Amino acid sequence: MADPRGDQIAEDLEGAVAHGDIEVAYQPEYLIGTGALFGFEALARWTHPEWGPVPPGDFIRTAELNGTIGELGAQVLAIACDVLASWVADGTWSVRMTVNVSALQLADPAFFDVVCQVLESSGVSPQLLCLEITESALASGDLAARALSRLKALGVETSIDDFGTEYSSLSRLQQFPIDYLKINRGFVSGMTDRPVDAAIIDALLGLARSLGIRAVAKGVETQVQLAALEAAGCELGQGFLWSKPLPAAEATRIVEQARRSGVAQPRPRSQGRSG
Repeated sequence: MADPRGDQIAEDLEGAVAHGDIEVAYQPEYLIGTGALFGFEALARWTHPEWGPVPPGDFIRTAELNGTIGELGAQVLAIACDVLASWVADGTWSVRMTVNVSALQLADPAFFDVVCQVLESSGVSPQLLCLEITESALASGDLAARALSRLKALGVETSIDDFGTEYSSLSRLQQFPIDYLKINRGFVSGMTDRPVDAAIIDALLGLARSLGIRAVAKGVETQVQLAALEAAGCELGQGFLWSKPLPAAEATRIVEQARRSGVAQPRPRSQGRSG
């Protein structure tokens, strides 16, 4: 049954984007072996004035349908890069910022210029920015691959989210300049109880190693999962074991604490394919 609020939400989202009312939360990523802070994923958030927080999947789909996804995505990118610039301003260390990108954004010929403008205005080094695409974006083929390859030439990295949960093929994966492969939280939650999930994770880690891609486990919630991921050779992780997505002020406190405690470090350069 269709949500009767759908049309109103679409209209209100358009207004929220136009007025800059989209917020950004930040979920940290850590090096599993050392516990060092590695980076953050920037996540769009929208609170409807009447109905409260709207699930990101719902309003992102709405933005794709009503044509506001380009402006929404540009706003999130700009906000995230400005926050990142404040974290690395002293130049003594660095963290990576991952920003989610819709397949529709990749298909927009202006997208490359949008990224370049945001990097220039924020002063963020391209090497500190990672653009995260969904597996379905691989199906958009040459257009998306060319867009990402141009950004790769600048030094911007690319992550693919939840690989193995949709319908793309390995041949598609090889067409894209991917640096990071994110492992779906469903596989992580089941890896200590269901042999098939553990086998899938082992296969994904093997694939990542063979292609020179770094693996990130999503949804890590327990020490048991963390130990299993470390034993399997997974390098990076994020999840509630460390932190939920946070407002910028709270994320900044994590950055400052990591720097003071010595568990923050310059970001290792990726060995991913140049594409």
